[in-house]
Order: sequence, then C-alpha cells, then structure tokens
Amino acid sequence: MKISIKLYTYRLFFLLLFIIFIISNVSAQDPTVLRVSRIFEDGRMTETLQRNGDHFYAIIENRDNSESSRYLTDDLEIDSFVHIAIPNSNGFVQTNDQSKVILDYKIGEGFVNYDYISNPGNLSGGYQHTGGFYKNDSIIAMESVSTHCTLNGKTYVPEVLPETAEYECYIAVINYVTDSLMFWTKASEASRIETDMMTVDGDYLYVVTRTNEDTFEFMGEFFPEVIDPNWNVKHIHKINWKTGVKEWSRQFSTDIDKDHLFDIKVIEDGNLVIATKMSGRTYWDGTPIPENTVYGTGYAFFKITPDGDLIDYIQSTCNCKGFHKIQIEEDGSLMLHGAQRNMPNLTLGDVEIEKYSEDGIAIFGYVPPSWDDPWIKLYQSGYSAVVIGGGLTLDNLVVPFILFRESIEVEGHSFETEDIGLFENPVDARAENVLITYNPDGTLHDDPISIPLDARIYEIIEVSEDHFLFYVKEESNSTSTIYGTKLDDFNNSNFMILEVEGDLFDIINNLDDLLKPYLFKPNVYPNPAMSGREITVEYKAENTGPVSLHLVDNSGRMIPVEYYHNSKEDIQITLPEIPSGVYTLHFTIGVNNTQTKIYIK
Repeated sequence: MKISIKLYTYRLFFLLLFIIFIISNVSAQDPTVLRVSRIFEDGRMTETLQRNGDHFYAIIENRDNSESSRYLTDDLEIDSFVHIAIPNSNGFVQTNDQSKVILDYKIGEGFVNYDYISNPGNLSGGYQHTGGFYKNDSIIAMESVSTHCTLNGKTYVPEVLPETAEYECYIAVINYVTDSLMFWTKASEASRIETDMMTVDGDYLYVVTRTNEDTFEFMGEFFPEVIDPNWNVKHIHKINWKTGVKEWSRQFSTDIDKDHLFDIKVIEDGNLVIATKMSGRTYWDGTPIPENTVYGTGYAFFKITPDGDLIDYIQSTCNCKGFHKIQIEEDGSLMLHGAQRNMPNLTLGDVEIEKYSEDGIAIFGYVPPSWDDPWIKLYQSGYSAVVIGGGLTLDNLVVPFILFRESIEVEGHSFETEDIGLFENPVDARAENVLITYNPDGTLHDDPISIPLDARIYEIIEVSEDHFLFYVKEESNSTSTIYGTKLDDFNNSNFMILEVEGDLFDIINNLDDLLKPYLFKPNVYPNPAMSGREITVEYKAENTGPVSLHLVDNSGRMIPVEYYHNSKEDIQITLPEIPSGVYTLHFTIGVNNTQTKIYIK
C-alpha cells in the first residue's frame, strides 16, 4: 500500500511538471500581429487614447462634415456627419470646423463605431489632452458653445432654456443609451471661463474651470477672487450629474499669464490627481501651499480626496520649455515627458538638475505612486529636436520611449537612425524610437533597445498580459511606419493602431519580421474616387510577380477593371461606370495579396 501511494505521488509530480511545461510553452508564444487599423488624418488628433474597458476612443478635433472627411478608416464605413449649427441671439452661426469625431476602437475588432459632436467649443485645448470630453458605456460628458447640445445629428435642449442663452459655454451629460439629456448647465461666458478638462467617476462629474476676471458664477454660486485679480484662477468642481447637485468647488492653483491643465484623473484608490502647468505661486482653496516656494515657470501636481481635501502635492520647476506630455497612471504615479534644446535647470520635488547644452535633450521624469523619491533622466541628441513619445509600467518596470533623429545617447548607449530600421538603406534624419527599461528607483534594468519604426509612438498600451496596442503617427513624407507610402489625399500623414500579442520585448526585437506582411499594403489615390476615372495603386518596388486585381461591391459581386503598369512601383486602374458607394479592391502581386476599401462618388 505504501509503495502504491509513493508511485502515485511520483506520477502526480511528473504530471504537474508536464502541465507546467505545456503552460510555459503556450504562454511563451511567438509575437503575432492581430490587426492594423489606420486613421487618415493630418494631425488634429490627440496624443492619447481614452480607455473604457476593451474600448479605446480616438478623438479627432476641429473636424468638418465634408464628403472627404468621412473616409477616416478602412475599418468603418461612415455614413455621414450631420452638423447642426444653431445661431445665438445675435444671429451668429457656429462654423463646422469646431466639430469633433470620436472613433471607437474595440480590442480584436478595430474601429466599430463613431460619434459626431457639433459645436463642442474649444476642444483643441493644446498638447495631448482632449478638452471637455469624457465617454463610457452609456454617457458622453462634453462642453458646448451653443445653447443646445448636438450629438450624432440630434439636438438636445434642456427643459428650461435661460432667456439669456446664447453663444457661450455649457456643460452637458448625455445618456446615449436612453437618448436623453441627463445634465446641463451654463459655465458663464466663453471668453471668461471654459471647461479645460472633465472626467467622470460613477455618478460624479469633475470639471475644471478657469477665469482671469475678478469674480464669476457657476451653477448658481458666486466665486470671488481671493488672491490677485490679475492672475488666472482655476477651480475644480464635483457635480452629481444624475441629480444636478454640485457637491463642492475648490480653487487649486493660480497663474500669472501661462496656464495649461494637462489632465485630471481618478486613480485606483478613489483619490483625484490634477496635473497642471503653472507660472506663479500655488494655492489650494485660497491657502498658499508651503512646499511651493518658487515664483516662476513650472508644474504642479495635486492629490485630493473625493471630498476635495488636499492630501499630497509635488512640484517641478523648469527654466525652459520642460515637459510637453504628462501621464497620470492608474496607481497615481506620474510619467513626465519632454524635450529641450537649451536647458539651464530642472527640478522635480527635491531632485535638481543643472545642465546646459546647445544640442537637443530628451527629458523623462518619474514620480512613484507614493510621490516620494522622484527622479529625472536626460538624454543627449545630435539633432535639434527630440521628443519623448510616452511610457508605460510593465511588470514593476518603468518603460519610457523616445523619438529621435540622427543620433542620441541613452544611458551610455549610442543610437543612429542609419544603423537600425525596417529598411535596408534608411536616409539620414529619419525618425526612430528607443525603448528604455528602468527599475522603480530609477536604476537601469536592461540595455535600451531600438524600435524599428520610422514614426512617432504616442503610446504603447498594455491591454492585458502579452497583449499590446501601439498608437503611432506616420509623419509627413516619412519613409513609413507600416505601409511605406505617402497618403497624398490625406495630407501626407496618418495614425495607426497596431494590435499585437506576445512579450513586449520579443515584439520590439522582431518588429521588422512582424510587419513585413503589412509593408505590402498599397496606397490608393485619389480615394474617394470618381466613377469612370483613373486611380493609382502605389506599392513597394521589392514586391514582384504577376499582378491580379478586381473590385467587389457590398453584395459580394466581383467587378473586373482595366489596368496597366505606369512604373515598377505603381499601377493605373480605369474604373468602370459604377454607382457611388463603398467597394473593396482586391490586389495580388506575386505571393502577396491584400485588400483595401475604395470610396466611389
């Protein structure tokens, strides 16, 4: 009996070892590209994607409702943009260049939906943030500079419209599931106060407002200026958007003439973090903050409770341009990214760096979740401009990535763009990215590595374990990110979301092989095209072999087309006389094949 038990134990042990071996081999899968989704846009998109579960929102600002603007992505057929312009009491009609498109990207499916907001107000707002906008599974919170809110062609009018309502700034919450206006309030005159940023946490809407006037009113409350009437003043308000009741308001900073709110975010412990640029002493609710001793340009970071009490504060000063992108992580840590050509000094908390250089310097600062012991890193470049694209935390590592041109020195390692890349003979001054891994205390974890993309990486997002999104922009006239073509009919630049599975560092090290199938993707222009006219298909010269192509309409019917080689890199197609609509061009050359949408007017 004892022998049987012992034998059974050994068998169980070896079975467990076998299971562990199988699991380890399954989890260590080779990197795989799941999908690539393009956004045809010329640079009016924000640098960050707004996340809600397995959905990511790409926000395009100042968008018109012209015919060509409907062709924003291959994934999604956009029917129309219904713009509603409502005149104010003076008869002024808002023009359609202030509208906004929100593309909805779903993990594993690409872009699946879109929203179109008319009259959203000053949404460009500067830098990476999206202005007055927030979306989740059921609601859209936004600002509007008309007396009505317009979403996807529908006008939402409050039950009681003030007699004085005109072209000013308003805040609204629309439940797009029940198709109802849940909250609406006037935010005073647009010239005096506007919604810099808003976010929603459950039933509560947090809104930041600012003014450079002595006093202002908001939701029936009078706000006197408590410091100096010549300074711009910011307030944050907590509103129950279901009941319409304002819980509290706090004054959180004062500036002289330069102010910029980077972000507000509710972090995982329920507290709220505010990141802002400042140019003066900082106050919280009218009381000066003791830690703020510098009267000059810099950055202020506040951590407050859901009740509006200040519990932590950290500042950064910079006698330079400093940080241009600030990320607030879910755990409350901060990632600060920037670039500077001549940088005399920079501080972050108690850390101070003095440096002067005629060359470009990339800057990365990190504030841990505890907000203790922050650190700063500088990287020397041989080019006049370097940009930190963004960063992420991964397996207890801090991972920033840098866009550079020509050359850069990173932690004792030299990188040059002509040495590494997707192409055999890259041209000098092309862009390239470097990824660095740090331990939380700022020590280098591993050697920095090159990301072979001739593009700016705005974000690398960890969707889940071994599942990532790369959000990138192909600059005008660049060699390529993925498709290797210039999108002439889309102003020479485009954005892409690359969805991949695998270990991040395996993905980076094998990116050139992973993207080879996508390098075949042709560029088709003009698109939209005219029935009966010619279009051009550009492709890479290294793709050789017999050519085959045809159109397919929405019913699946194949439509043959006439074509001829104009050169070794492009084909001219004569479109037949066909009805307007969306068609799919199937294109094969040698062993490579692909398909892309063609829009016929």
